[in-house]
Amino acid sequence: MKRYTSESATLIRQTFLAAFAMLAFLSFQTLAQEAVLHEIVVSKLSGNRVQINLVADGLLNDPGSFSTSSPPRIAFDFFGMKNTVLSDLVAVDSGAVDSVVAVETDDRTRVVINLVHTAEFATNIVDGDFVVTIENTDVNAVRADVAPPIFERPPEIVSSDQIVRVDFRRNEQGGGKVLVDLSSPDVAVDVREQAGEIVVDFIGATLPIELERRLDVIDFATPVQTIDAYNNGTSARFIIVPTGKYQHISFQSDGQFTLVVDPYIESDEVNSSADENGFLGDRLSINFQKIDVRSALAIIADFTG
Repeated sequence: MKRYTSESATLIRQTFLAAFAMLAFLSFQTLAQEAVLHEIVVSKLSGNRVQINLVADGLLNDPGSFSTSSPPRIAFDFFGMKNTVLSDLVAVDSGAVDSVVAVETDDRTRVVINLVHTAEFATNIVDGDFVVTIENTDVNAVRADVAPPIFERPPEIVSSDQIVRVDFRRNEQGGGKVLVDLSSPDVAVDVREQAGEIVVDFIGATLPIELERRLDVIDFATPVQTIDAYNNGTSARFIIVPTGKYQHISFQSDGQFTLVVDPYIESDEVNSSADENGFLGDRLSINFQKIDVRSALAIIADFTG
């Protein structure tokens, strides 16, 4: 029987712990690996339906998504995912699907399904693949076949308004100015504060893909830290993240929307030299019991210069 000294036992224990730590590190690296899209597989199903499998290595996060009716398309944003698909455009030409496009940007991979007409779809994850099933029923045609109630409002016309340009500047008061150029002065804008952030919705306007990004404006030394711009359904949304105490005002002139976020200055800081009654300057005491009005006015005039 082999016997181990205390030094040998210590060495064996340290070796075992080192091997265990290395195994745990490798396992963590595997789990933390970013997802990589490397294949788009298209299958034709019964009823002229189409199934699209996005085959990726790594863990898939729930994507952001939106759809449009003019042109008809469905888009998915996979944040943090890389794209290694050999061809950015996959031609389908089956059912309601015309083609599939995958484009990688700085922080995401966007997969756009171009449709022949609007269609319903369903998503799920099967064996690690993100699966999209496209029906072949024209949603607009189905809705047109249903007679609207007698008092139903007529459908609204889908706006083609777009956001043309986004800019950020610093004003003389140390505040930040968010400037958004619009294709039409008739775009309705909704501005509100929500959970410590300023949310701006441009109703019915779309944001070009090249303008969908995060603007890091910390270096401007204003209350504004970041600006996130993206499409949200049928509207474009901006989320402005400020810091510290601030006050904001927004206005729209012709085709430009402006949001100004200024640092909030306490009234005590503005009137730091004022007394408890809010008055500034030196005190002047006059005994009005033995002085005429003309002399009192002359003294006040000399005192104030």
